[in-house]
Amino acid sequence: MHAALARRGIRVDQGWVDAAARAGATTEEQVFVQFLAHDLRKAATAATLPRPLGDTLGGAWVLQVEAVADVGEPAPRHAKTVKALLTDGVVDVGAVCQGWVDRLELGAKIFVKDAPVQRGVVLLRPDNCRVLDCLGHVKAEALAARAAAAAAPPAAAPAAPAAPRGPPAPRVAPAPRPPAPRPPVPARPSPRPPVPAPRAAPVPPRPQPPRPQPPRPQPPRPQPPKAARPKPAIRPPSPKRQRSFGELLTLAQIPTLTPPWTARVQCYVETMRKWGFSAAEGRFVLRVRLRDPSGRVDADFAEAELARLLGGPSRELREVDAGEKAAREAALQTAIAGYEGVLTLRAGAARPEIAKREALEDLDPAALAALQRAVSQMSQR
Repeated sequence: MHAALARRGIRVDQGWVDAAARAGATTEEQVFVQFLAHDLRKAATAATLPRPLGDTLGGAWVLQVEAVADVGEPAPRHAKTVKALLTDGVVDVGAVCQGWVDRLELGAKIFVKDAPVQRGVVLLRPDNCRVLDCLGHVKAEALAARAAAAAAPPAAAPAAPAAPRGPPAPRVAPAPRPPAPRPPVPARPSPRPPVPAPRAAPVPPRPQPPRPQPPRPQPPRPQPPKAARPKPAIRPPSPKRQRSFGELLTLAQIPTLTPPWTARVQCYVETMRKWGFSAAEGRFVLRVRLRDPSGRVDADFAEAELARLLGGPSRELREVDAGEKAAREAALQTAIAGYEGVLTLRAGAARPEIAKREALEDLDPAALAALQRAVSQMSQR
């Protein structure tokens, strides 16, 4: 029984299989139904998932959904980005749905076979997984009721039929009662003819005053079209101000600068736009969206600033093991979540580059006072 369940992707303890047999599950199908109705963390006490996972989760596996969340932007069902946390009862593994997986919900059992793995995350698709349910099988409650009925003592044999009795005595019909006499109905008096009311003399109609005629509506006179006021454009700063490292600019002025330029902007990282290895540049590229009160701008991290956040050159991530790579990427996400302050931006090949960050608490008193004066001047313009 234990080997048959393993061929179906179910890896549980032999003690649990024996307990299910004692509960009345004697066939493989009945044990399978019992498995679907139980918590996998209680049915398995030893880890079965390979560590590390490698590039493919080979073979058949039945895992339990511990958590599921829609992490993408609002989109149609086939284009949603859904993340899930799966477990074999002991070890948890993350998963991402590349396509819509029907009935993927908390506590469900999912059958996975030969699923690809990328960076320690299982990629689920409709062709390599499906959610299991109890439709078409016997419920666990029905199995318990059947086992109780089988253990009950057999019912006693039915008693022999009694001897037939003689014909019943004929019934004597009671004598009919005479009908009771009805009281006479009194005659209704004939209605009197109505007395016609006297006719009033006709009243002549009163003369009505003439009704005033409403004035005829006049067609509206054509008005000359108003000239549209041009929207004030953001004037680019002067060349002297463009190359000034001490004065603050806004993100709305960055597109108006002429390369080469270097600017300081007080802003923060709103969201991460791209993260991956670029073969053309030979390093990992981290693209984010910056925001300040004037607008938003997409920018790439310079290699020196990215290496400072990662604790080493970004190209080393391709050489370290999966555990260290995941730890570095988690530390990078934590740093990006609180990345704000006075950022030094410079002209890049396709978009601005983030050279360094100066936190407000790291500035000396003189630089902080100059920053406050610059912010005050920006708000007065």
